[in-house]
Amino acid sequence: RIAIVHFEVVSLRPSNIEGFHRNFNITPDGYHVRGQSIGDTIAFAYYPLAARYWHGNLFKQSPKGLDENYDIDARIPEKDLRTWQSQGPDVPLLRAALREMLEERCNLKLHLEKGHTVKVLELVVLKSKPQDPQTI
Repeated sequence: RIAIVHFEVVSLRPSNIEGFHRNFNITPDGYHVRGQSIGDTIAFAYYPLAARYWHGNLFKQSPKGLDENYDIDARIPEKDLRTWQSQGPDVPLLRAALREMLEERCNLKLHLEKGHTVKVLELVVLKSKPQDPQTI
């Protein structure tokens, strides 16, 4: 079960950064990003896999403007600092707070479709020496 943390203060402004120069930081008291598109923000907030798996068919019937870059500065309340700072590498609290921000500030209405799969290869390092294929 995920604790609930909300952004207390959010600044969402068009960015003057051109191209793909995104610079984001999960700070001890919030989130800070420069030059991230709204589409990438939505994908990060809702899509469970890393950005390297995002591709053109992530959104259907998407409105214009998803590729426009924004700067986001968001802070959480002081009472939630300890919870925020202990959320772990998958950052579930950040993702949930971004979803809430997108729904409230951008009036995002999103319909998630289930049943789509993404092929992922996993590299596994064996602890033992591999067998000779001739003897298998």
